[in-house]
Amino acid sequence: MYQIKFSAPAVGEKMKGERMTEFEKILKEIQAMHDKKQADYGAVGDPFANVRASEDFGIPGWVGCMTRATDKLKRLQAAARGQNLKNESIEDSLLDLATYTVIALCLYREQRTCSHTSNYKTKGDGNIYCECGDRLNLTLDEFNELMAGFREIEED
Repeated sequence: MYQIKFSAPAVGEKMKGERMTEFEKILKEIQAMHDKKQADYGAVGDPFANVRASEDFGIPGWVGCMTRATDKLKRLQAAARGQNLKNESIEDSLLDLATYTVIALCLYREQRTCSHTSNYKTKGDGNIYCECGDRLNLTLDEFNELMAGFREIEED
């Protein structure tokens, strides 16, 4: 009996011998920087606690995060005009800007909930969509199971 072993790289990994592009290297650098800073600024169970704190002032977390991104843009504008930056390099500001943008997207998606409670539909891809076009984080089977549970409650 022969045993054939096949190992494919995980999503995002390269086959042996392939080189990582500069873009991919930067993405890994952003991830490493985020992980390192999360230890200083995040909270247990909430890696975005520091930027989410704007919600305490009635400002959505993603907007507060983009305010911090704007600070980075202002630094970069100053550098582009020839001002010598202190405390942080242009590369550090660019990496921070990219990180804040990704965090803002995470927070935006997290807070964006649809207020519709009915009128759901499918598009033939196995997912459920609200009438506004938002995709629910449920498959058709999961949605049907959930709705069956609601029907049981209504019948009691």
